[in-house]
Amino acid sequence: IQNQIGGAQDVFIAKIGTAADLEIIKNDERDPVMVGNPLTYNLIVKNNGPSPATGVIVTDILPDEVDFVSAFPTQGNCAVTNRTLTCQLGNLAADAQASVRL
Repeated sequence: IQNQIGGAQDVFIAKIGTAADLEIIKNDERDPVMVGNPLTYNLIVKNNGPSPATGVIVTDILPDEVDFVSAFPTQGNCAVTNRTLTCQLGNLAADAQASVRL
């Protein structure tokens, strides 16, 4: 942006930041699941860019009918408190992804 007043020229440079574009996909591995049998599902987080994403946290509320057994993230760590799964996945570069298998 340039502004010229009385022969003097002021130049203002505005840096417009870019943002990460995160996408999440949730899918199950067995459908339907019979009562008493294990249910396995995946959460996949993709960063469609154009910038890296920092401090990525994913939460998922578990249904009352499901008992939590374990979570295996490809990066970071996960914990369950009061039926809410929270995964701290850290940073995701542009065009990168991380997943959690539950």
